[in-house]
Amino acid sequence: MADADNDRGFWKKLTGRGRAEGDRSTQEDKLAAERKKYGMDPELEMAPYESGLTARTLIGALFVAIVMMPASIYLGLVVGTGLGSAAEWVSIILFTELARRSFMPLKRQEIYILFILAGGLVGGGPFGGLIWNTYLQSSQEALSLGVAQRLTTENIWWAVPPAGSEAVALRTFWHRDWLPIVTLMVFTSLISRFQTLSSYYFLFRLTSDVERLPFPFAPIAAQGITALAEGSEGETWRWRWFSIGSMIGLVWGAIYVGVPTVTAGIFGTAIEILPIPFVDFTREIGNVMPGSLLGFNTDLGGIMWGFVVPFPIICGQVISAFLSSFVLPPFLVEAGILKSWRPGLGVVQASVLNNLDLWTSVSLGVGLPIMFLGVYESTKVLMRQRDGRGAGTFAPPPGRGDLPLWLAAAIWFVTSAFFVGLAHWLVPLFPVWIYILFAFVYTPFISYIGARMIGHAGTHVAFPPITQAAFILSGYKGIAVWWVGSQANDFSGGVSKFREIELTKTKFTSYFAVEFIMFPITFILSFAFWSVIWKMNPIPSSAYPFALKMWPLNAYNACLWQTATIQGNSTMLNAIKFDVIGYAAIGGGVLYAIIHFLHASPMWWYGLIGGLGAWPHGIFLSLTGALLSRYYLAKKFGGPEQWFKYAIVLNAGYACGVGLIGMAGVAIALINGAITQSPFQVFR
Repeated sequence: MADADNDRGFWKKLTGRGRAEGDRSTQEDKLAAERKKYGMDPELEMAPYESGLTARTLIGALFVAIVMMPASIYLGLVVGTGLGSAAEWVSIILFTELARRSFMPLKRQEIYILFILAGGLVGGGPFGGLIWNTYLQSSQEALSLGVAQRLTTENIWWAVPPAGSEAVALRTFWHRDWLPIVTLMVFTSLISRFQTLSSYYFLFRLTSDVERLPFPFAPIAAQGITALAEGSEGETWRWRWFSIGSMIGLVWGAIYVGVPTVTAGIFGTAIEILPIPFVDFTREIGNVMPGSLLGFNTDLGGIMWGFVVPFPIICGQVISAFLSSFVLPPFLVEAGILKSWRPGLGVVQASVLNNLDLWTSVSLGVGLPIMFLGVYESTKVLMRQRDGRGAGTFAPPPGRGDLPLWLAAAIWFVTSAFFVGLAHWLVPLFPVWIYILFAFVYTPFISYIGARMIGHAGTHVAFPPITQAAFILSGYKGIAVWWVGSQANDFSGGVSKFREIELTKTKFTSYFAVEFIMFPITFILSFAFWSVIWKMNPIPSSAYPFALKMWPLNAYNACLWQTATIQGNSTMLNAIKFDVIGYAAIGGGVLYAIIHFLHASPMWWYGLIGGLGAWPHGIFLSLTGALLSRYYLAKKFGGPEQWFKYAIVLNAGYACGVGLIGMAGVAIALINGAITQSPFQVFR
């Protein structure tokens, strides 16, 4: 009896749940409790919804686009990080401080709209993708794999200019060869915005309003916004923790981001105090541990992220990544399974070969039980709704600015039909029924499952590459279909944003308006900034060290898939092993059954599945953060729930601090580049 009690205590500690005894709470009560844990304060939940779209936010949009976008582009090419989420916090912290000193503090809703604007505008816009296409067209990887020749013979006019075009030789978008490409890109991007917004909104209504899922990561942004709004009015705990995180980010950013960015801009070579983005020991351990990957990331943000990621997910990823990428490979090499590995390879090359030999097929296999589980769980929830036993309702809260669900569904259907027709027009030889199946069956299916995973665990496990398999097995010969796509989309990624909007009590109509306000700004300034940066130096080149290092690898991976639909033997076709897919699917299902039998959290399963074949480089810092959070910081700062509130605000502040340093470094580099470039070089 004592042993049984000890066992129960062990599993309770290990999983955070333990065995259910006595009267169990209903599923609805559990979801409500989780949502309360990860949501906002009760008084904020009861606050009225307000619009965040004002003249001040429109001025903020122009500031972000003009100042942040070129910095993000340049930083991404030099060190590979871009500004990312840091730009969002940099933008809103600057505007919040300006507003406070003007005695006109910003509302929480205005701050969040600025947050959205910053996130949408700093990516660099679509013209960077066109430069990537021109690089891929002439790259050694495309030439060696036969893709470059196909781009010419199949006349893929909607993606790249003709081979030998003056537009590419002169590195300019002011050329007639770009006209059809840019025209189609603008039109399809506008239609795509309608499609994605309607999909995000529809999925949010199902997973949040109806199923009442907790969305555990949504409060990270919402709490940061609230901290800034409260900081405009007076000192609060959120403002203090945001300030602490900002100072940590400033110090670390000066070391990790500031020095390389400034030196790359001034001297043409980045001086790194710490290797970016990781230290790799794969080549050194190759003789002792053949096939194994080993290293660690050098970004302190990994520890900060470990503070907020659910503990079972991190532990599951650590276990599976360490076993699959470090412990097992020597045995797999000896058994002839990882047959392509050879001594002297770094982590990038070794992981590419290991994926071709094994992990691509494993990822296809383990994705199958993920899909089946998602269908099963989703069906149960919908049946409860039919019986009137669900936790939520289809009726939206008053004043939130909702749209009719039928309108969202109609917009999605019409826009999806448009893209199916366009794809068939561009690549008429590819079977049109595959486009239809992916657009109207696979896309809603996979998007709903992904949205539920984000709503439950805050993370999205990658699904098997079904679309690539369809291209390969369709019998189509050529590469044009890879430049159009299958019309299979996973729209789950934007669902959490609507929960953030709800938590900040911002009207949805503000968000819809902002998305279309950003559209022309993004295109015009993306065209201008990419034109100047491309004209200054070839991309990639020694002036952009990250692009010089990583673009060839990305080109190889992109071309590798395309070779699978070219006549003859294909490396990618040889990588798909149906027996391995079957074994992996069975193994994934058995693993879930074991975890369910032990009454452990399903997050363990998602973590274990998500870490298979992953680099171990990122797990050490995240595990350090998770252990610190669970066994020290949570006890020191008022318990797990109170510390979680502190941690998400701390993460927001850290991103802001790093972003401020990145902005300063990029500004110095761009100014130096501008004054050292001849104007005839740049604008000829």
